[in-house]
Amino acid sequence: YVPGRVQRELNVSDDSAAVTVTTRSAGPGGVEKTTDRTAAVNLIGALVALPRLQLGATLAHELCHAFFTLKRFPKGMREERVEGLCELWAYLFLVHKQRHGSFEEKQEAEKYAKLLKANQDLVYGGGFRTELERYTQEHGGSLLSLMKQAR
Repeated sequence: YVPGRVQRELNVSDDSAAVTVTTRSAGPGGVEKTTDRTAAVNLIGALVALPRLQLGATLAHELCHAFFTLKRFPKGMREERVEGLCELWAYLFLVHKQRHGSFEEKQEAEKYAKLLKANQDLVYGGGFRTELERYTQEHGGSLLSLMKQAR
């Protein structure tokens, strides 16, 4: 939360651990512990009424955070990497709308995509530009390949 700034998104996720104990007769004591980690995303929501395309881009960004939780990405990833990838998901949503939206959507999507590219914030803007370059140069436009490498 930043005073004077409207929060536009919310992502709440919950990691929990379940421990299963299995008894085996293979040796002294014969008890082996197995830990199964489960993850859940409880809520993704927009807190403020947003224009439709901005809402879509915000939800794409937040879905990326949920993806990290559900696919158990390491919690120690650099913030620039995490937010850069999330912004890339938002950008890809906007690129899709530029190609397949109505005339008005195409114009709005182009405007929002330019704003993402021009963002001077080191974490969000810088992270995004780094991940966009990785996506296009190192992974040939394959989001799957980039996400596998990020893990």
